[in-house]
Formats: sequence, structure tokens, C-alpha cells
Amino acid sequence: MMRVRVLLTLVLIADLVWQFEAKPTLACSFPPVCKGCERTDCVPPFYKGKICRLTCRNSHRQESGNTSRTCDGHEWSGKALECKDLRCEYPEDYDTEGTSREGCMPPYHNGETCTYTCKEGFSRADGDYSITCEEGKWSGEPLECDAAVARLMSFIMMADENKDKITALGLQEE
Repeated sequence: MMRVRVLLTLVLIADLVWQFEAKPTLACSFPPVCKGCERTDCVPPFYKGKICRLTCRNSHRQESGNTSRTCDGHEWSGKALECKDLRCEYPEDYDTEGTSREGCMPPYHNGETCTYTCKEGFSRADGDYSITCEEGKWSGEPLECDAAVARLMSFIMMADENKDKITALGLQEE
């Protein structure tokens, strides 16, 4: 009876040892979060040797770090992935008096173009008719529209249309 107990105890101990050795222990906590990136093939538990893959989102570009991180014991190998946001902020500086904007809505993605026109009664004094979001910044100069320039342009056009009348009055340039 004693031998059976000892034998049973040894079997139980052997079973516990086997279960402990057969199950790997968690080695890493959840991988660091990075702004503007997404994880794939990266679900817990994170045993030693587990690989997590990271990519920058569509509106971001990789600046530094690794796109693959491996649990190598108690921490993740490599450097954290850093992704730069390529979207542009609202183009406040470009909404000037006398202008109206067309062709773009937030969020403003890399490569998106906004078109500006002068409102009725205003004419272009300076700047660009369109701007493009380029890696997080707007290209081009703000369109400036001026009512005085519009009046001057209108006067010149009227004078050109009325050349014959001006000539008849003897007011032409010599």
C-alpha cells in the first residue's frame, strides 16, 4: 500500500513537471503602442520568440524604428516604430478676405489640392490659386484678392471697350 502511494505521488509530480515544462511562460508585456501605426500578427499571449509586425497607416510615413519586433525574453527587440503624420491641418492662413475655397474637405491627406478663387467684386492681387498638402504642410502662397484691384481692372476693361468714344472726345494718348 505504501509503495502504491509513493508511486502515485511520483506520477503526480512527474505530471506537474511535464505540464509546467510543456507550457511556455509569458515573457513580454503588450508591445509598445506607436502613433500612426497598425499591428498585425500580434495577439497575446506574447511568448518568447513571438513576432509582432507593424506598419504605418496610409496617411503616415515611417521615420525610424523597426517594422518587426520579437519578444526576446522580457522585452521587445529593436526600436519602436515612428510614423510621421502626412496629413495637413485646416488651411486657416489661406482663407483670406475676398477668397472662397473649393475641392477639399478634412481630413486633408497628402497630395490633396485645394482650389481658391476670388469672390465677385475682388481680383487677384497676389498668391496662388491652388495649394497642395505635401507631407503635412501646405505648398504655395495664400491667394490675396483685393476689391481695389478689381475696380482698377474693371476701369481698364471699360476704357478698352470704350476706346472709340475716348478717341472721339480727343482724350487719347499721343
